[in-house]
Amino acid sequence: MPHPLYLESINRIIRETLILKFKEKTPENVDITVADFNQCLWNIFGTQENRTLLVSASCRCWAQLQKWGAMDYLRAQYGAMIVETRPKYDITLSVEPPADPAADCTALATKVASLLRNMMAGAFHAVFDAVGKVGPVRDIPYRPMEGLWLKPEGDRVIAIFSIAFDDPDDQVIGRVFLQEFSKNVSGAPSCSISVKDPPLELQGIRGIKADGYASFLLEARHMAPRVREQTINMLLQYRNYVHYHIKCSKAYLHIRMRTRAELLLKVLNRAKGEKPDAPKKTASGRTFTRS
Repeated sequence: MPHPLYLESINRIIRETLILKFKEKTPENVDITVADFNQCLWNIFGTQENRTLLVSASCRCWAQLQKWGAMDYLRAQYGAMIVETRPKYDITLSVEPPADPAADCTALATKVASLLRNMMAGAFHAVFDAVGKVGPVRDIPYRPMEGLWLKPEGDRVIAIFSIAFDDPDDQVIGRVFLQEFSKNVSGAPSCSISVKDPPLELQGIRGIKADGYASFLLEARHMAPRVREQTINMLLQYRNYVHYHIKCSKAYLHIRMRTRAELLLKVLNRAKGEKPDAPKKTASGRTFTRS
C-alpha cells in the first residue's frame, strides 16, 4: 500500500477484477471497460471457451511514447504477453491465469494492472539510461491542455509539467499549492514553479499555454537503479496528486463554511424575541399572562 498522501501507480479496479477472474473455476464471458486518469482507457476481454484474458490499454500520447522508447521497455517487462493490439487500443496483453485457481496470483495481477504506468515509464527509463549524452527534449502531451517534457542536461534530467485548471477556484488554490513545492526538502529533487511564463528550458517551443509550470531537477541519486522506479512513480502521479489535494482542500473549506453557517443560524434562532402575549408558567405549574 502506498503512503496515504500518495496515489497508487496501478489501477486497482483492473487488479481486483483480474484476481477474481483468476480464481474462477469455470470461466465466464467478460468485456469490461474502465476509465483511468488522463483520459486513458482499459479493457478486459475473455470468453467461456478460453481462460486466456486480453487486457488492453490506450492513452492519447502513445505515438510520442513509442518515439521515446516505450515499446522497448514494455517488451522487457511483458515479453511474450504482448500480442496483436485490439481495435481502438494501443497495447494488448495476453494473460494466462494460473493453472491452480487457489494459487496466489496477486503479483501477476499487479504487473498487468501496471500496464499504463509502464507505458509512460518507458520514456523515463530511456532518458535516464542516456544521461550524459546529448539528446532532444522529449515531449509527452498526456492531456489535451497539459504536457510533460523531459530534458537531459549533462548528468541531470529536468522534468517539466504544465498544469491547467478549468475551474477559477482551482486556479487560485492551485497556485498557492504549487508554491509549496518550491520549498527545499532534504533528499528530494529541487523544484521550481513558474506561474505565468514557461520556464527557460521550454523557450522556443510554440503553442505552450498553461496556468502553471513545475520543473523538477533529477540528479544521479534520483535515477539510481535502487530508487528509479519510485522516482518515476512520484513524477507520473504528480499531476493527479496536485488536483487530488486541491479537491480535498475545497471540500475542507466547504465543510468549514457549512459548519460556520449552522452555528450562525443557531445564534440567530436563540436571538429571536418572545411573543409579548405568550402565556407564562410559575414554578408550581400555574399559567399567567403579563398585562
